[in-house]
Amino acid sequence: MLTRSLPLPPRSRVAAVLLTVSALLANPAAVPAQDKANDHYGLVILNDGFVLQGKVIRESTVTETDSVTGTPYSYPKGFFLVDDGPRRIVFSHKQVRLVTKMDPPIDDRVDNPVKPVLGPKMPTVAEVVDEGAWDNRLERTFTFRAVPGGPQSKLKQKLDLATPYFVRLDSTTDWAWGSVYLTRELKPDVVQAMLGGHPAFQEKEGMSNADRTARRFRYADFFTRTGWYPEAEVELQRILKDFPDQKERVTERQTAIGKLRARESFEEIKRLHNGGQYDTVVKRIADFPAENVPEDTLAAFRELKSEYEGAKERREQAVRFLTDLKVEDKFRPLFAEAAKAIKDELAHDNLARLETFLSQAKQAEKRAKAGKKPELNPSELMALAVTGWLLGNGAAEANPLIAAKLWRTRHLLVDYLHTTGAGTRQKLLADYLAERNDSTALDDITRIVPTLPPVEPETEITTKTVTVKLGRAQKGVTYDLRLPPEYRHSRAYPVLILLHKEGDKPADTIDKWKEQAAENGYILAAPEWDKAGIGGYTYGDNDEHQTVLETLRDLRRRFQVDSDRIFVFGQGQGANMAHDVGLSHPDLFAGVSSMGVDPTYHAMAYWRSGQYLPFYVVTGTNSGKSEEHVHDLFDHWVGRHYPMLWVAYKGRGADWFGGELPNIFDWMRAKKRAFPLHQLGTDGLGEPFGNEFYAVRPSDNRFYWLTSDNIDINRCILKLSQWRKLEAARVTATIDSTKNEVKVSSQGLKQITVWLGRNARGENMIDFDRDVVVRVNMLAPVKKKLTPSATVLLEDLYDRGDRQRLFLGKIEIGQ
Repeated sequence: MLTRSLPLPPRSRVAAVLLTVSALLANPAAVPAQDKANDHYGLVILNDGFVLQGKVIRESTVTETDSVTGTPYSYPKGFFLVDDGPRRIVFSHKQVRLVTKMDPPIDDRVDNPVKPVLGPKMPTVAEVVDEGAWDNRLERTFTFRAVPGGPQSKLKQKLDLATPYFVRLDSTTDWAWGSVYLTRELKPDVVQAMLGGHPAFQEKEGMSNADRTARRFRYADFFTRTGWYPEAEVELQRILKDFPDQKERVTERQTAIGKLRARESFEEIKRLHNGGQYDTVVKRIADFPAENVPEDTLAAFRELKSEYEGAKERREQAVRFLTDLKVEDKFRPLFAEAAKAIKDELAHDNLARLETFLSQAKQAEKRAKAGKKPELNPSELMALAVTGWLLGNGAAEANPLIAAKLWRTRHLLVDYLHTTGAGTRQKLLADYLAERNDSTALDDITRIVPTLPPVEPETEITTKTVTVKLGRAQKGVTYDLRLPPEYRHSRAYPVLILLHKEGDKPADTIDKWKEQAAENGYILAAPEWDKAGIGGYTYGDNDEHQTVLETLRDLRRRFQVDSDRIFVFGQGQGANMAHDVGLSHPDLFAGVSSMGVDPTYHAMAYWRSGQYLPFYVVTGTNSGKSEEHVHDLFDHWVGRHYPMLWVAYKGRGADWFGGELPNIFDWMRAKKRAFPLHQLGTDGLGEPFGNEFYAVRPSDNRFYWLTSDNIDINRCILKLSQWRKLEAARVTATIDSTKNEVKVSSQGLKQITVWLGRNARGENMIDFDRDVVVRVNMLAPVKKKLTPSATVLLEDLYDRGDRQRLFLGKIEIGQ
């Protein structure tokens, strides 16, 4: 069968790899132990489930001559590497969960060698100005700069090697240079032109029918492996028309393509489902093909279809019960408001909160029809709906008084977060606590906060790209925004903050990402960080960083944001900024990705601050000094087993790597923001040991659950002109839960605040029923009973808007 021999195309390959991964994870004993041989083709599954496929190369190899470009390559220290042809992906072996050997894909390459250019070495491609259009000889004029902002240079490139997965372009003028692209980065007509003009596919007079059909089937198979099914199907129809006796072979391939398309279609439906596009999923389920569907895909599809059919019925029932229940007069106004809010916010993904309510309401309806008295009255049933909605189905209670108390707590939180005056906020809270007069108020607050609607919900919802002025009117700074399809305020969405390349506009970057973001359900926000038009990132202390921080705060207030899934991406100078912002504020992000970064200054000085923050760094090996700087950075990161991936495209410069977008979304899918509960770094007094968090700017002052309002100015660099070697401020900390003790080791921090609370699983950082001891360096320890405080929690929530990271108390040391 065709599907057994085909290396699946990029999008289809995902589905096939997922099948392999599922089998491996279901039967890990079948997976061989990590093979010590350096060079073998294999499947690598990382700890977070991200999958790589290619030639596996281990640490004992120091340098290698690449088989695709013929150039030598040296590896970062301590590396683990997968080479899939066009790319080398470098990471630490500590990230690897499973490795298994595989047969390599069929090497169906079409080679049309270009006459070598006997010229000088290719300069660095520091900036791609224009890739150029292809002519009828499969050549294009490539325009680039060897120095950012410098003069432009041009050369001719020709497509001289194509495989279903990647292509190689070689220069035909000026310099000897080869560069590699994913095939999906090109348009099908370019590859069609190459194959159509290649001797291996041309049909000549007098050629036998067997030779003709063999060439046509190879052509169709090539496009099938690439994932360009329409082109393959057109060729199969042409074969069937000209050679009717080949019907069986054509049908076999058409059946295989049908299975691939069905599997791909189902994978897309799952992405839409995970992205919250439930109406679209319903339509896609109705249109899903009934034929040529693999059994495993068909079983999973039927399960999803059944889930949606059941959810539709339960949602309709829930709305009917919430509308029809006649509660007692004393609860009627409050429960009527609650019922309306629940119906407005009810959707496929939060319906589970009402399971107990639905079960009991159906039972009550059944008993009433049978002339029996229901076990729960309408007010008690409504209490199940309200408590389940606010706290989760497992906490649902049939107690109207508790339900009313919880709904008033939600009122308090909404009013509090809407109120600008600190004094007025405190009065609201004091009045609420006096009315409650019980010990459960703070617990109720912490459980309800994550389910609140946005503080200032946007009323004009559009999925078009719009320009937004920051809510706090920060010097007229704006960001461009694009919401995912079917956005609603009752669902928490991941966010991707885009930092544009120098010379581009925020909307330009959103246009590059919008299709993939829509399919995966991401909010896109692109701040105008270069508002002065300088054209480069300045590593400033205030305006540039604040543009990102204020954009994030504005998003949290106006939209439903999942603060545990906020990512930042940058290209070019925007990549330099993305690295700096991520490493300066690692507690904010679940991951950082970049294209064409040159990690210097703060982005290099802060490399230790990425120990809990994953990076996905995409570069071209012909990027010159910037590539060397990335190599140096990964020497640090890989050697210490930080959660980083470096994807290096062979021969490319500082380019736009559009083929990486699906891979980046796959990488982000399993990522959530880290919360190191008991340990922040390790001591080592800097180089060569230790994993301290560094600060050389006064504003880089938050380290997960530690902050500082006073960083020694003598350890700070306020302008790049002041850049020099200096003793940066640094800090590490541990929490010993058995001793209820916090130990902080720092240099250059004149003031420290320790923030204590709970993680996402509800685990306390300390035992709040015992005295807590805080030790900072050699200072006398501070010992005190820290009472959880609603004021601390809500003021911090008001300031940062982070609903997933709630702190119940703080201890301040120093001035």
